[in-house]
Amino acid sequence: MHLKITPNSVLVFDLDDTLFKEVEFLRSAFKEISSLLQKSCGINYYDKMLEWYSSGVDVFRNLEEECGNQMAPKKDLVQMYRQHSPDIILCPGAKIFLEVVRPVSKGLGIITDGRSITQRNKIRALELDQYFDDIIISEEFGSEKPSLANFQFYEDKYPLSDYFYFGDNVKKDFLAPNALGWNSICLLDDGKNIHHQNFDVESVLQPKMRVNSFSEIEIINEL
Repeated sequence: MHLKITPNSVLVFDLDDTLFKEVEFLRSAFKEISSLLQKSCGINYYDKMLEWYSSGVDVFRNLEEECGNQMAPKKDLVQMYRQHSPDIILCPGAKIFLEVVRPVSKGLGIITDGRSITQRNKIRALELDQYFDDIIISEEFGSEKPSLANFQFYEDKYPLSDYFYFGDNVKKDFLAPNALGWNSICLLDDGKNIHHQNFDVESVLQPKMRVNSFSEIEIINEL
């Protein structure tokens, strides 16, 4: 796929399952939690946690029951999950893509839903601050996708620009940018996404373009 990027282009990205795989955050958290529990319970629960998760079981409730409420209360496990410093990496091609578009575009941004501490820890681990001018996190901003306000922030900051939004969640990522006339691009699920992609939805929810990875996007730089 070819994208024409000019000094008037503003590129905005979703975070989870777009710039990195959310399942890697989950695995990172499970490893840290299982390591801590092994010291108190004497058992490494990592494989069991993945098995429970894959089966749709409440992982933290199971851990609480197996280790005992005093050793592993569910509320503490959930907090550990949300607040741990993750060991994660960007999706293939994402870093090179950002390095190419950063110097030739008007601005780069992120719009992501979630808790501030969780999303900030992901951004820090991925070293994304060096690329992005603005980062909109729902808990900090006060609204979640598909609210138009999250996207209009960029229109207000960069008026009369060419806007691009990269996401993955067909249920909520593309409704607002489509309504505002943005270019919406979907990163297709490679089988590792947390949320299944279902394109059998009404046209207002559909991305205008689809791509398997950032590596497939060829930038046409028009200075």
